[in-house]
Amino acid sequence: MLCYGSKGEIIEAASEALKNGEKVWLSFNCKKTARQVYDLFMAQNPHLHGIYVSGDNNGDAEVVRLLADVNRGGRDYDFVISTPAVSTGVSVELASHFTWVGGVFSRFVNTPLDCVQALRRVREVQTLHLYVEKGRNDLPTDREEIARNWLNTHRIDQQFMGVSSTTGVEEIADVDYRALCAEVGSQENWGKNDFQFILWKLLYLDGFTLEHVSRDEATKKEGQKLIQVGKTLEQQEYVGTRVAATNISGEMATQLEKRLKRTMAESRQLDKHRVQKFYRLAPEVAGEELSSVIEEDNRGKLRQQVANL
Repeated sequence: MLCYGSKGEIIEAASEALKNGEKVWLSFNCKKTARQVYDLFMAQNPHLHGIYVSGDNNGDAEVVRLLADVNRGGRDYDFVISTPAVSTGVSVELASHFTWVGGVFSRFVNTPLDCVQALRRVREVQTLHLYVEKGRNDLPTDREEIARNWLNTHRIDQQFMGVSSTTGVEEIADVDYRALCAEVGSQENWGKNDFQFILWKLLYLDGFTLEHVSRDEATKKEGQKLIQVGKTLEQQEYVGTRVAATNISGEMATQLEKRLKRTMAESRQLDKHRVQKFYRLAPEVAGEELSSVIEEDNRGKLRQQVANL
């Protein structure tokens, strides 16, 4: 297991592998970062056949075909950029095809165990490449505190169990289920608080030897440049495709919200509709004016700040 000191270093190494003719499978737990790397690789290698798989495009015909039989369809690609949309249970028996396999993981998204499973998705690979974001989180591990935050942290559970936003947690009659959720939440947060160490520990217990990759300063700087290029390309793609997306009705937006699978075109339409609805933009607002609002919205962060006032 080769461990890299920065995101740029592992992306530079994967980029070089592609240039040298290797087939690359990279797993991420952050779809924004994953898209940045996909856009970067496509810009660098327009002649190669790559695919990006996330919850935003898991309804696209190409993605559906790949996930239906990844061991057959995977051979069609020079590189695969994967997110948690490639679910647990998917086993990729293509070590002879994907000879460069790695993972790039943020400490803010899911658990160390989730990342280990994603990293080991391609079986029987001789060498794995890994970057894990440094730093510690400060998530609650006290079960009572986790239970008090039920309404904010377990929205899907509330939908399944018929909990209303007005009566909240008291409507959940199954006390054993609530206790189990609090215990699971405590254990997950404990792992997230020392994310890098726990992930490394899981890999060590799984039999891996961890080796730090030492890169020279020129290579590190090149990696930083690639990260910036990827960010720029992805931002341009995000804003441009949302501006160009077809306007949809509120009824259609509600239907798309409920779908477990959406095409990329549908995800872009839904993103655009959310911005139009929140900022009360007329359908005629387009071009630079709409682009400016989408950029200022920062993928819903500004909306959330306004809603929390």
